[in-house]
Amino acid sequence: MSQSREKLEPPALSPLERQLLLNAPSQTSRPNIGTLPPSSVLSKVRSFLPQMQQANEQLEQQLQSCDPSVVDIEHIPEGADAGGPVIQMDLACGLLDLKDDAALAAAQRAIAAGAAMRMRQMRMAAAAAVAQWIG
Repeated sequence: MSQSREKLEPPALSPLERQLLLNAPSQTSRPNIGTLPPSSVLSKVRSFLPQMQQANEQLEQQLQSCDPSVVDIEHIPEGADAGGPVIQMDLACGLLDLKDDAALAAAQRAIAAGAAMRMRQMRMAAAAAVAQWIG
């Protein structure tokens, strides 16, 4: 056997190793490896990329032909509501929207329950440490 082929072949199994195998591989079996079917996601991305490229080219042309502040998405001029749609992102996502008493009480109960559970876990860990130290 050539040296390059030797690295590709698995080492021979001993009789004991052959007995321990549940499904002994046959000498001639090789895995059936084939091509995968085309991905629907890949086709969607391939169809979207030309649209993205076209939009980027239009933006470049717009930047060269007019004032760059017109396409600045980080600066919203005064009175922009009349000029078109404006997207605002509220990243708090309701964290501080405890507008009624029921919501406030539920949040306080959740916080108290979490604190009580942490205290219980700490007591159990301390008791286990003492028991291990004594015993």
